[in-house]
Amino acid sequence: MAVKERDILTLSDGSKVVDSSLGRAAATLAVDYLITLAALASTFAAMYRKNPDGIGAAIGVAVLVWILFAVVYGLLCFRGRTIGSLVAGTRNVLVPSGKAPGSWRMAWYCLKVYIFGIIFLVMVLLSDGSGLPTGGAADRVKEKLTMIDLEATRQLARPKA
Repeated sequence: MAVKERDILTLSDGSKVVDSSLGRAAATLAVDYLITLAALASTFAAMYRKNPDGIGAAIGVAVLVWILFAVVYGLLCFRGRTIGSLVAGTRNVLVPSGKAPGSWRMAWYCLKVYIFGIIFLVMVLLSDGSGLPTGGAADRVKEKLTMIDLEATRQLARPKA
């Protein structure tokens, strides 16, 4: 597997890691989205089965459990490895330090990606796109969380014969 130079990130200690490919990142996110959406669906099904007339309450409780589940999921995945990343062979690290994110940063990441990401996608699909943000906030972040490809990073670190 040939790694493109633009995919190689240099950490503050001088070591190099490989940014995950689109396929691995998509696989990671797909597994994690399915897990968090399963929490939403199973809670809704249980609440609706309990009281079919209270569909509004079932939706409200399911959304609350969905949000709480994403936060707890992030807290449990504090070393940067979600179940999706275990399946796809990726890891979340802080750049440029290369450190694994702490439990609260992973909780925020899971909330941001698996909850706010879906809400944002729904809002974009329902709008005409005129009120979309233009960016600029990423420039203010000292360390950003990024997903790296573990196998490509291992191959990059191996001495060439």
